[in-house]
Amino acid sequence: MNKTILASLAMLPVVTASVFSTASEAKAVALVGEFSISPGINVTDTAPFVQVTNATLFSDQVKFTPDPGALLLTNQSGTFSAFDAGTIKSIPSPLIPSNGATKDNPLVKNFLDLGNLPFGDASITDEEDAFSLLSIGDFTIEEMFDHDNQFTGTSISLGLSGFFTSAEGQMSNGAGTITFQSTLRKSGVQAALASPEGLDASFSGVFMSASVPEPTTLAGLGLVAGSLMLSRSRKKKQA
Repeated sequence: MNKTILASLAMLPVVTASVFSTASEAKAVALVGEFSISPGINVTDTAPFVQVTNATLFSDQVKFTPDPGALLLTNQSGTFSAFDAGTIKSIPSPLIPSNGATKDNPLVKNFLDLGNLPFGDASITDEEDAFSLLSIGDFTIEEMFDHDNQFTGTSISLGLSGFFTSAEGQMSNGAGTITFQSTLRKSGVQAALASPEGLDASFSGVFMSASVPEPTTLAGLGLVAGSLMLSRSRKKKQA
């Protein structure tokens, strides 16, 4: 683990304590806490009837199929404990990377829509208890290796920030990281991203929220989310 990651992880308890001590003062209806996402199962009226959400990456966009695609939520804390499923929308071209959006005009409104199982329940498409995007980073591509220095895959991470809106209209700043996984080497990933076909990849992610809309808090959330994903990625490689 390099010094940058160690430094980020060292700051994690301080940032987390600051974020959630402030968040605890907010109204109970605010969406505050943490959760992880993974592909869910989509049930449709047409063939193939049952489909796992898939991601296709391009240099400046991400397409989820179907759109929106079902998500499974795990590792929930805070008010996110009320949810165990959701949906995710595509990020259209040319929004990767982008910033400078406002809450009145987000880059992708209701990018995540949180709700409850079973998949197909109306709560995951009602555009309530949702996360909208204000800033999207660029792809960070990193090859992964095991203890014997054998290549195990390539990680493509995408940092996001924005705001959650509860069903009652309470807003809370949030940030997250989605990590896509490919069996291609880094050069192959870069070539696929630039191709018309794009890169099909599995994905997972982690999102966090605080209740006070201040830039310093949002920056802290980005640090925490990134550190969590790096930590979990390395735990998987050590397993």
